[in-house]
Amino acid sequence: ATLPNADVTITARDFGFRISAPIRRGVQTIRFENSGPQAHEMVLVKLEPGKQASDVRDWSERGQEGPPPATMLGGLSAIAVGGAATVTNDFTPGEYALLCFMPDTRKAPHTPHAHQGMTMQFTVR
Repeated sequence: ATLPNADVTITARDFGFRISAPIRRGVQTIRFENSGPQAHEMVLVKLEPGKQASDVRDWSERGQEGPPPATMLGGLSAIAVGGAATVTNDFTPGEYALLCFMPDTRKAPHTPHAHQGMTMQFTVR
């Protein structure tokens, strides 16, 4: 099947994200491509005021105890190497983050990718 047209492409690699263009307010379709040598996911969150992508990573690591530092907006589960998928969200102005919590399959102790730097914060204006 053909994927819908996208406003922005986010490319995953070990261990980071690249966004092809700024994500703007309003409804945006994102194409998520995996160019890394292992599976990646895209967790999309809108950060609470004063919070960072690392706060989301750490909150998740602590078993999600206490108030969340972000609103979960969904994203895409594991995408195989060379794969792509799309997701559509309605973005309001603010701070957002992308995270990948897939475990590293190439080396023990199989640390989640977010703990190896696979997080990215961006602003929607």
